[in-house]
Amino acid sequence: MSNFTDSFLSANTANFPSEQLPSLRERLAQLDDSQANQVIAAADVKNPTTALILSIFLGGFGVDRFYIGHTGLGIGKLLTNVLLPFITLGLSMFFTWIWVVVDWFLIMNATKAANLEAINTALATMTATPETVEVIEEKVEVVAEPAEVVEEKVEVVAEPAEATEEQAD
Repeated sequence: MSNFTDSFLSANTANFPSEQLPSLRERLAQLDDSQANQVIAAADVKNPTTALILSIFLGGFGVDRFYIGHTGLGIGKLLTNVLLPFITLGLSMFFTWIWVVVDWFLIMNATKAANLEAINTALATMTATPETVEVIEEKVEVVAEPAEVVEEKVEVVAEPAEATEEQAD
């Protein structure tokens, strides 16, 4: 592992989930220096503190979610907090801002998870072998053939029923 990789991990310890740092260090150690530098450059690491500040001041517009790459949630927050109060004449304002306040507590861990996902994606593309790339790119056409129906005749042989105690008496 290069000094650059070590310095990257030590400088960005707060940007990744702490329980995933050892496995991330192992995966980066398996790469040579140029591959590790490419992975680190390809992974766009976001700062969780910046995401929290964006969430506090602009969270109602979904800027925090756009920042970490969750565009669907960003659009959802934007539409919920801007359009819904206009439609309901302000009656839903309290309920829509609950999402914003809850996100203040969730955004830092969501940013760390997004950073881990970004670096894992970069690692997966860097460590993909040509054989796996060919398999992924190969189009497979599946044709369903009708199954052959085999009819079998089953003979049921009825055994004589045992006499019950009532009939025996």
